[in-house]
Amino acid sequence: MSTDVYFVVQPFAETERGRCYPLSPTEEETKRSCVKRARALAKRHGGAVAVMMTVNWQFSQFDSSVILAEFGHVPGDGFGPLA
Repeated sequence: MSTDVYFVVQPFAETERGRCYPLSPTEEETKRSCVKRARALAKRHGGAVAVMMTVNWQFSQFDSSVILAEFGHVPGDGFGPLA
């Protein structure tokens, strides 16, 4: 089975009305660097989420996602609206 783990930081910015919107995500090499980058981006942009995702390439699907940390102002589920 071909499974990979990815560490992704999803930063968020705020509108003048206080609503969050996602900025471009970045990939990190390790869990520690992911959390560290999320903390730094939250200070700069308003909020960020550090996520660990497991991908099963044999079936071309995400097996799991785990929120490692949230900093600042982020949507309630950490990802905001998908549409």
